[in-house]
Amino acid sequence: MPKISPPQVVKVTYVEDITCNAIQLVHIETGARVLKLESADVEKMFIVAFRTPPPDDTGLPHILEHSVLCGSKRYPLKEPFTNLLQSSLQTFLNAFTYSDKTCYPISSRCLADYTNLSNVYLDAVFQPNITESTFQQEGWHLHVTGDKEEGESKKEGETKEESEEEEEGSSKDCAACIKGVVYNEMQGAFSDALSLLYDESEQALFPDTPLGNCSGGAPEAIRTLTYERFTEFHRTYYHPANASVIVYGDCPLETELQTLAEHLAPFKKTTDPVPPMPMQTPFKEPTLCRVPYPGDNMEKGACLGLAYQIGDVRDQTELYALTLVDTVLNDLPGSVLKEAVQKVVGSYHSCLDTHLAQPMITLVGQQCAASDWETFEKCILDTLKEVVANPPPLESFYAALSSLSFSLREPPQGEPRGLQLALRVLRTWLYDHSTDGSGEETDMCLTLMHTDMHINALKAKMESEGVGYFVSLIEKYFVNNTHRAGVIVEPKADLEKERAAEMEASIKAMFDKDPTLKERARAETAELLKRQSDTDSPEALETLPKLSREDLPASVDNFPVVETTTPMGIKAVSHDTSACGGKGLAYVRTYLEVSDLATPEEISSASLLSSLLFSVASKTMSYAEMALAVERYTGGIAVGMSSSALPYAPQNLSGSPEERYRTIITLSVRMLSENTQKGMELLVDALAGFDEALGDRARLLEVITEMISSMETNLLRAGNALAAMRAKAHFSGKAHTQDCSGGLSYLHFLRKCAAILAPPKTEGDAEAPVDTTAADAFVDGLKTLWKRIFVNEPSRALVSVGVEPEQMKPTFKIVDATIGAHMGIKALPRSVLSARWRFLPMPAMAPLPGTSEVILSPSAAVSYCAQFGKVKQTEKGEAVSRGEKAAPLKDYMLSSSQDMFASHVLSTGYLWDEVRVKGGAYGSSCIATTDNMIGCTSYRDPNVTNTLSLFRGAPQNLREQSLTDEELLPLLIGTIGSLQRDLSPAGASLCATSRYICGRTPEIVDAEYQHLLAMSVEDLKQFGGKLEQCLGEGHWCVLCSEGTYQESGLKADVETKL
Repeated sequence: MPKISPPQVVKVTYVEDITCNAIQLVHIETGARVLKLESADVEKMFIVAFRTPPPDDTGLPHILEHSVLCGSKRYPLKEPFTNLLQSSLQTFLNAFTYSDKTCYPISSRCLADYTNLSNVYLDAVFQPNITESTFQQEGWHLHVTGDKEEGESKKEGETKEESEEEEEGSSKDCAACIKGVVYNEMQGAFSDALSLLYDESEQALFPDTPLGNCSGGAPEAIRTLTYERFTEFHRTYYHPANASVIVYGDCPLETELQTLAEHLAPFKKTTDPVPPMPMQTPFKEPTLCRVPYPGDNMEKGACLGLAYQIGDVRDQTELYALTLVDTVLNDLPGSVLKEAVQKVVGSYHSCLDTHLAQPMITLVGQQCAASDWETFEKCILDTLKEVVANPPPLESFYAALSSLSFSLREPPQGEPRGLQLALRVLRTWLYDHSTDGSGEETDMCLTLMHTDMHINALKAKMESEGVGYFVSLIEKYFVNNTHRAGVIVEPKADLEKERAAEMEASIKAMFDKDPTLKERARAETAELLKRQSDTDSPEALETLPKLSREDLPASVDNFPVVETTTPMGIKAVSHDTSACGGKGLAYVRTYLEVSDLATPEEISSASLLSSLLFSVASKTMSYAEMALAVERYTGGIAVGMSSSALPYAPQNLSGSPEERYRTIITLSVRMLSENTQKGMELLVDALAGFDEALGDRARLLEVITEMISSMETNLLRAGNALAAMRAKAHFSGKAHTQDCSGGLSYLHFLRKCAAILAPPKTEGDAEAPVDTTAADAFVDGLKTLWKRIFVNEPSRALVSVGVEPEQMKPTFKIVDATIGAHMGIKALPRSVLSARWRFLPMPAMAPLPGTSEVILSPSAAVSYCAQFGKVKQTEKGEAVSRGEKAAPLKDYMLSSSQDMFASHVLSTGYLWDEVRVKGGAYGSSCIATTDNMIGCTSYRDPNVTNTLSLFRGAPQNLREQSLTDEELLPLLIGTIGSLQRDLSPAGASLCATSRYICGRTPEIVDAEYQHLLAMSVEDLKQFGGKLEQCLGEGHWCVLCSEGTYQESGLKADVETKL
């Protein structure tokens, strides 16, 4: 066995900005670099990253990222990654490919689990079992099933029944096709106009470097990649000398170094190290490229982009300054460049990418035609020159600086803090190898950890040079910068058919060139399917490190709230955020009950009002001035509408339990505690001027057009969520409400609103009066609904405050002085004020008509499937008594613990194996909601009909489970791991209030957990029965292209266009 030598300490630095000791180390024998961020944080994090410049468009880095997690030398299982998802207490477990690097992060609060996960990931990246079948599964393969042509004989010894069984579930078009998880994923990405624009912009800016290639992989190039090149790429780029490892948290450094040393021991320093990323020579002239995507909206379906190379990774102070320039010019309502460009395109935004050695920014126009390019480009160039001549006030840059400072200070919501810091380190650390060609290395490891240093340097520049500093940057990187590229992504109606025909022709050419290929491919496909169906041996399973029941937490995260009233009597709840890193931060949310909205149009109108509130003028400010004030004094003000199920609602609430839900508008303000007064004053100023601001029809149309563009992109990207929402909306009033407030029905509503507000096209006499009757009625309706929702209706409101204990009383006083005063609290009797936040009577919302639906989109090169149903009512009041501390779950007809457990088992087991691994979809899951709806979804799926059939096979899979207690425990552990909540102050405060609103008391949360600890195989079988009943109702929805729908043979009750 090789001698084990741990990495050696090179440098120790205390970084005050993140309150961590930063210990830099190097492994002498291999050259691997290590950074330990020593912290008291119990959420430990490990990441190993490699520089992986793509040599071409075959997607080598991306396919390898998927493949190394499919078994390794020490852990020879089919997919250890899936095993870990099933059986660990991870709080983060993933891998991702950037344009020039690949990262493998894990996180866990349990020390034993953290060590286990680190071991599995280290063995995966350094010694993977990347077999040819793994390459075929994750990358691509020629998939040939049955459908033998006339004259072809069965395989020797194959019976007719066996031949037919092989063909079952394969449509005729899949008799010979290309399959692979990454291949299917990238087919979806190459049908997304905005994703294409971002990728093409980067490639156009850096054509002479690896960034000129597509790291994710272009579908037509992926199918040229060979297994030999695939394995060679791993040997070259996954050597420890090219590895950067970051560990964070309270794990002893000695333990982490020992783990690392064991995995580095077999390696020596390479004689052929990975060279630094080459830099692109600046362009002497701008370039322009055109790229098609599947689409049929020639008038408004194009995406236009103007990309600039800006800044240098070695100068982070300047990059922060360019971030401010981006915010002031592009990101805010009223931003000067945004205002100008939106007059020539329907929607506009920018995308700043500072994760590259040569950072870039792309200015994006949507809702336009490809022929608008020249006007789009000219408008940008002319406006930038005008900005230099008449720059925005310095105050606007100070406002953007305040927002940036808040974002750098606030703990991240939704991801571990350690991961946030590690990704920040990697933005500079991977580029400290002579980026200027001098041959000298610079230590850029901790550059972005010293945030205060860069912010203070930027403030000094602003104080000494004023707005002139930013003008000089705009001149240098925009006005006088010839290193820019234009990109036109334009719709092409028959592109999907052309691509399908090209693929078929390519396959035919391969068969014609090599007459034996088809039979070899059929044999390889059969072998791959067999391997995918095989289970891991007991010996292989035994190699995977395991947790014991003793490693489980004693209880789940509980975020208690204090139910109270403000001094003036507003109903309120408070949550102490000091233990979650919330020092000096304040989170105030005002919840407005709107459950009495009776029609789809009322619900959609209320959702629109929510979105408009901070996009129009306030009482004392224009919308541009308000946007700057929000940047200056808060970390953001968000307004949104949601519907929450109420399984634990009070007994006096009308309606059966499965129909109980609340529809709520939330006004959320996050800020420094010292800015609470100002933040709440901004909220009230917006509320006070909203009625009058709704009369600005031109502004309403502008905002609604932006919303339409954003929704068209986002709904397609999250096609699985859209399909699930629509499938449920065909039998659930609550789901229909959600669809009307943020789904496809809402998108259709917005398009209708835009049509009403748009000035009619004049023909003939341009001076003729314009009929504004419909627009007048629309605006009047919005005003009437807003008064009904908010004005003088304090009993609709609940205020949630998340702050440190010493800030509770001052914050409640501010709430009274702002929200309370605006709502006229003083005029109301005390008896009304002290009442519980009331439940409004909820009208019955009818589901959508029909049982099944297909949503057609010409841009959907891959599909998204969902099938759901509602569990029929069972006995009520059943006590949960399996755990010692279990308490009855009052009036709750389903065991939520059983649902969580069985959904986890299906999502990481049967559905993963059948829909993702064998079927080639990018993902699939089982979902059980708290209002008794259960179903399955798939993501970027090439097999619509087969997937729906597989969904229906899930109940049988559960009923046939015969797991022992020992086999059941890892699945239980994985379920509990998925329940661990976001520990950020924003996340903890939100979770605490959401549980209060839904009636989930700490006692109920604990009862659910104790029930979960007692799960058995019988619970899986019971859930299987519920799932079978739900799927048997036939409520399905598929998002796909017209061609896919026709070929599938499906017949939906409802056909809808996206």
